[in-house]
Amino acid sequence: MTITGTPPESHARIRAEQFARVSEDPEVDRIFDIPIRIAKEAVGFRHDEKYESVFDILRVTKPRWKFW
Repeated sequence: MTITGTPPESHARIRAEQFARVSEDPEVDRIFDIPIRIAKEAVGFRHDEKYESVFDILRVTKPRWKFW
């Protein structure tokens, strides 16, 4: 693997943790989680975890006009 640029400080730690877990279950791709975990540290969430919605969902209850 070639790394270009300057990775976050946590990259080496996360990479070592994930490679150490490879032998736990050979069916699971632990290497895939390296960029996912780094992204979570940067933005605060993972794409595949459930969170309470922080957004309000707006819905139109009655249409204001009709189309014929």
